[in-house]
Order: sequence, then structure tokens, then C-alpha cells
Amino acid sequence: MTLSTYAEIVREVLPEDLEYLAENLRKADILELEATYGRDQSILGALDFSVALSDYSRVCVTKDGIPAMVCGVGRVQDDSAMIWAVGTNGVRENPRLFLEHSPTLLKEWFKTLGVSLFWNYTHAANKVHHRWLKSLGTLLLLEETRGPLGEPFIPFIIKRSSLIPE
Repeated sequence: MTLSTYAEIVREVLPEDLEYLAENLRKADILELEATYGRDQSILGALDFSVALSDYSRVCVTKDGIPAMVCGVGRVQDDSAMIWAVGTNGVRENPRLFLEHSPTLLKEWFKTLGVSLFWNYTHAANKVHHRWLKSLGTLLLLEETRGPLGEPFIPFIIKRSSLIPE
């Protein structure tokens, strides 16, 4: 049986998902987590921390049910929330699947949180993230240095109006 519907592909995060993802993340996502949290934090610890700080988090699986991406969102101010995501090569190997379901998940989070924008920083070297973000109508801003390693990051904004017409 292969999974294909939103409810099958996007689901609650299980502890074993994070263990699998920590061992199988793309190199670019590992580098992004290290640049965000420092190298003293384990990858599993960074994922656990990110999920714990999120109001909502989900794992996205391939058609075979293998975890490929974990993402989350957490309210920061009344009208904005921080969003994040990291993934394995499973996302790259199933791009249409994730591109198809990403807007549905973001719309759900926009409506649930009642905010008008999501924001965060993406590691400047993480070009796969940049392509995915652009496919969602994300505004990428000017690069700046951030984090404990002083790495270049690109701030970004996803506006509710780019996904949900007023």
C-alpha cells in the first residue's frame, strides 16, 4: 500500500521519527542545525528541542511511510509565528508529494494560530530549502550573520495572504 493523501503523508511526530530523522538528515540540514544550535548539541537534541518549542509539529512521510521531513511552528507574537523544517533525501526523491501537501499544512497552521505571517532564518548554503520556500511564495530577505558559529543566514517571511486569499 502506498500513501498519498494529506492525512497519510502529514501526521503527528513520534519519538522514533526523530531518531530516524536525526540519523538520516541531509548534510545541508545537519549543517543548518549546527549553525543554529552550535556543534555541542546533538542532532537528535536539536530536533527534540525544536519540536518542544513548537505549538504544532508534524512529520511528513514518503509514500512508503518513511519519515522524510519534520517541521513545526510556534507563536512568537500575536500576529506572527516562527516556522522551521528539516528533511532527508526522501523529500528530494519525492518532490511533488511534498510540494503538493506543504501549502495545505501551512494554511492549516495559519488558520489554527490566527497569525498573518510565519518567519525564520534559513542557512544561506541550504539551497534546497530556498527552492522549497520560494515555491510557497516566501519572501527571502538580505543575508546576515547569525548563530553561535557566525554563519550566514537568510531571513524569510511567509505571508498568510500568499496562501490564503483575503
